[in-house]
Amino acid sequence: MEEKLSLDTIRYYDPVLRTNLSATETAEGVLGDSMPDIERILDASASAYLRSKTLSDGRITVEGALQATVLYVGQGEPRIQKWELTAPLLLTGEAPELRETDALTVWLCVESAEAEAVTPRTLSLRAEVGAAVAVYRPETLDISTLGADAPGFQTLREEREISYIASVGEKSFAVSEELSLPAGRPPLSRLLAYHLQTMTDETKQVAGKMILQGSVRVHLLYLTAEEDTPLQETFSVPFSQIMDAPGDSAATAAVTLCPTACYLEPLPGVNGSRSLSLELQLTAQTLCRVERRVEYIADAYCLRCPCSMERETVSVNGAERVALAGDTLRQTVEIPETAGEVLFAYAEAGIPILGEGKAHVSVTAHMLYRSERGDLSSAVKRLRSELSADVGVDSAVDPGVPLCGEAHVTSAGDSLEVRVPLELRLAWAPREEISFVRSVEEDDSPAPEAERRPSLVIVRPGDRSLWELAKEYGSTREMIESANPGGIGELLLIPRAR
Repeated sequence: MEEKLSLDTIRYYDPVLRTNLSATETAEGVLGDSMPDIERILDASASAYLRSKTLSDGRITVEGALQATVLYVGQGEPRIQKWELTAPLLLTGEAPELRETDALTVWLCVESAEAEAVTPRTLSLRAEVGAAVAVYRPETLDISTLGADAPGFQTLREEREISYIASVGEKSFAVSEELSLPAGRPPLSRLLAYHLQTMTDETKQVAGKMILQGSVRVHLLYLTAEEDTPLQETFSVPFSQIMDAPGDSAATAAVTLCPTACYLEPLPGVNGSRSLSLELQLTAQTLCRVERRVEYIADAYCLRCPCSMERETVSVNGAERVALAGDTLRQTVEIPETAGEVLFAYAEAGIPILGEGKAHVSVTAHMLYRSERGDLSSAVKRLRSELSADVGVDSAVDPGVPLCGEAHVTSAGDSLEVRVPLELRLAWAPREEISFVRSVEEDDSPAPEAERRPSLVIVRPGDRSLWELAKEYGSTREMIESANPGGIGELLLIPRAR
């Protein structure tokens, strides 16, 4: 006779792939008729915007748009000139083991952007783009939790704290805001460049919903109506969104924010603009993780007759651990002439690479300055950081998205001193194995040897547990404890159950 066991069914998402895709995008463009010829290129920057991500026919496809801005000095023009370009973006990777039902998350970043003048009126752009890709597969895990309520059937129950990804979802939304220049600042006549950073400040679950609170940091470089010197300004725009959460309680969320489009335009004003209209379209990709204690049957036996068991061993994640790894990158950048004033500076981090207990992150710092002679110049420096990432060999790791703080640049003679704060949220869960009884089948005929056993034996327990002794001698833990009121010693009385 087969005894039926109650099952605890856990539906979760298993991370089956984590990989990085890369692509080199090149494009050329011609200056507009009203723009002066190129004398010298100052800086090139680019942003990657996600349009779509698909899994099909064993292939990962990420499509988007690359928006680039090139600042240059024009011939016979004292003011900085701006040239913009939008180009399609495509990253692909082979993944024959994946299924179309798997869930896909993507984070895009521009590792580097370079521009050169092919002719005085033609520009060529080259950008290195990276995509951090993670794939999650919906799975079901059945763990036996309660034994049948049959006479003589004994079960050993154990508990384990586990964590798992209960849902993978996404939500698209827009952040709209009017950005006003501080009082006392001259009005804006032309927007030269901007750099955006999105960050998640807090996630919390309330009544079956997940509340996301975040912010967008906007760095602006603009020209005034009366002066040729560019000015910079920084804004912080908060936002909040309500998203669906899994039915399980005590869920935590890891959110990856991916921009899909951005529109930033000065609003018309008298003698220049004092405000700008921002509309940033974002996709929030959310992993909701649940931590819970599961009870399972680790062993079983029957006092009435022999039984055979089917066992199963599964790999699960233990309780999730989170650490914030931080670093401050410092570098001295040699320049050909003495810098007078730093006009604009920002930094952007690339995709973290895990290895040998470290998270390796590259950071690109862009610096625009005016020399003591009054000439406009720029410098770009690639910085590298090694953050501690001692997460264990058999751990499921989510490296997160690195976040650069505000870049601080000061002039020091013929060099620039750059300092960039860097932060990375590392989350990992140790992989553990649970071995449990899947099913039990009893033999209805009593075992002859069990009838010939003495009703009471004296044994030396050694290192054996009460469960092991009870199972070996056809007793129960409660009967052994009752027969030995003085506790477990060198000798134990073990009565046989009837």
